[in-house]
Amino acid sequence: MSILCHPKTPNYPAPWILRSETSMQNVVFPGNQRVKIPMDKTITLYYRLVIHNGDVTSLNLNKMQKEYEVTPVD
Repeated sequence: MSILCHPKTPNYPAPWILRSETSMQNVVFPGNQRVKIPMDKTITLYYRLVIHNGDVTSLNLNKMQKEYEVTPVD
């Protein structure tokens, strides 16, 4: 599984949680800093989940990310 992040996502490019142990590495919102979320507004996070068979060599994730970056999301 790969996660793509759209530029309209708050805190883009998103930081990642990276652990030294064998575990899931994941994109994170809001990161290490607190973010105030107004009660009168919504917040939308734009991610694309790419599910594959584990062989990422058969995918061009850079191309997929570039295509996602120009995809209208509103």
